[in-house]
Amino acid sequence: MLFVGVFLATYWAVRSQSDHKNKRPPCLWSVPIIGSAPFIPELKKLPAFFTETAQRLGPIFSFYAGSEHIVVLNGREAIREALVEHSYVFADRKPPYTLKKYWNPKQLGVISKPYNSDFRKYHQLTLSILKEFGFGQSSMEQRILTEAEALTGRIMNLNGAKFDPTEFLNVCTVNIIISIVFGERIEQSEKKIRDLTQGIHKFINHARRQVDLLPARRFLPRYKAIINDASKIKSFLVAEVEEWFDRSLLNDENSFIKSFIEREGEQFDRAELKYIIYDLLVAGSETTATTIHWALVILANHQDIQKKLQEEVDSVIPKERFPSLDDMSKLPYVEAAMLELYRLKAVVPLSLRRATLAKVQVGEYFIPAKTEILVNLRSVHMDPATWSNPEEYRPERFLNESGQVFGRDRVMPFSLGKRSCLGELLARQEVFLLFTTLIQRFNMLPAEGQEKIICTEEFGVTMCPSFFEMRCIPRQN
Repeated sequence: MLFVGVFLATYWAVRSQSDHKNKRPPCLWSVPIIGSAPFIPELKKLPAFFTETAQRLGPIFSFYAGSEHIVVLNGREAIREALVEHSYVFADRKPPYTLKKYWNPKQLGVISKPYNSDFRKYHQLTLSILKEFGFGQSSMEQRILTEAEALTGRIMNLNGAKFDPTEFLNVCTVNIIISIVFGERIEQSEKKIRDLTQGIHKFINHARRQVDLLPARRFLPRYKAIINDASKIKSFLVAEVEEWFDRSLLNDENSFIKSFIEREGEQFDRAELKYIIYDLLVAGSETTATTIHWALVILANHQDIQKKLQEEVDSVIPKERFPSLDDMSKLPYVEAAMLELYRLKAVVPLSLRRATLAKVQVGEYFIPAKTEILVNLRSVHMDPATWSNPEEYRPERFLNESGQVFGRDRVMPFSLGKRSCLGELLARQEVFLLFTTLIQRFNMLPAEGQEKIICTEEFGVTMCPSFFEMRCIPRQN
């Protein structure tokens, strides 16, 4: 008995010392097979739930999606420490179950690819080719303004009638990428581009993510139907990309595809290129369109802010020309309004899943290698300790007493580190030019008979507004 007692005392002492040195993040309740599913809410409430949970458990905690252990990073300090100070360790990618099982098992492209030599090669190659077409540079401006002019023309033709802006915005932003990737642009009113953008939007925000949170659901009839529906959409998108791909090789215009083949040679990996194209169509369009979608809601519901924005734009930009990227430095209130838009309505509140390449310590916790990571950007932007009345839209948060913009680094809508958004540079340019153009050309209003636009947040991968209609009245003065 004495021997057993000494053994147990020694065991628990060693165990306690080991646990102290390898302290794991606290974990939500979980049960076998289904993990933490009974203890977390429906998908669209997940970012807010994680933000509230961080107030209780601290900025780093975990849960189980089935048998998969997932760590959630919350708050500016923890996220920056992980993604910036340990950028390499947090650079890996673990795609969600449905993507890896059904639609991209080889993790092709750049968004889903693990952090390895292939990722570094294709990521660098992609960015290098995009820079040839003005990506992140002022030469990209004309491509964006061409679509901005087409967008405003379509809205003008409505003569102030109410409309759903979803298709208008999605087609506008996708066409910018199409002009680069395939070397042509399509009239925004054409059915072909409307069908493509609708397919992209549906697939990104599809209910399949309910299966990702609990893979065992795939055996249930309801979720089998969800997976089958997503598969049909994906098959349509693959067929569309194939058709556009072959057509682009026959036209005389320069394109991303032709530059890729020229650099890689005739033995280029066609499958990789197709998935890179798909990644560009998604990363370069959906987030921008959704950001402007939310901007329309906010402007229509805050007429006082809309008027101040119009006054500033009118004082800098002559009515006979469209906005230019050179105007941004002269429009501090516009920039502040955009920063506040990014904060309040971060369109990817849970950034795409990452994974750790090695064991790492963040804060007081140790995270094992190959652990799946979710980064909760909403927790940064909606923290009441940082932002007073965080649910309120107030551009003045980003203006000092002299009316100059400050605090740009306090928002991180495109995430941070080696796996931050591939389309960030283009997205920032598009948001500024489209946002400013709409302010310059229209008065944004709710539908006739309504005092405000009423919509809810719908979360798939992006946080989109639910269906609504509004009016854009051409400005006369």
